Amino acid sequence: MAIAEVTVIPVGTDTTSLSAYVAQIQVYLQEESKHGRIAFELTAMSTIIEGELDELFRVIRGMHELPFNAGAERVCTS
Repeated sequence: MAIAEVTVIPVGTDTTSLSAYVAQIQVYLQEESKHGRIAFELTAMSTIIEGELDELFRVIRGMHELPFNAGAERVCTS
């Protein structure tokens, strides 16, 4: 098992509020965790994800792509 701490920051949005983006990522993570491949915890500044390394990379890529699909022009993920 591996653990990753991930922060996704949408940049170039129409508003300073990021709550809709955070909500989308939370729903995505809840769906992914239903399959038992990952566990996650949202914190004030990041998300902690636990699972097999290949799964973590797949999920992190999905998290990174969500803001683009919602209209963000750029996304910073660390």
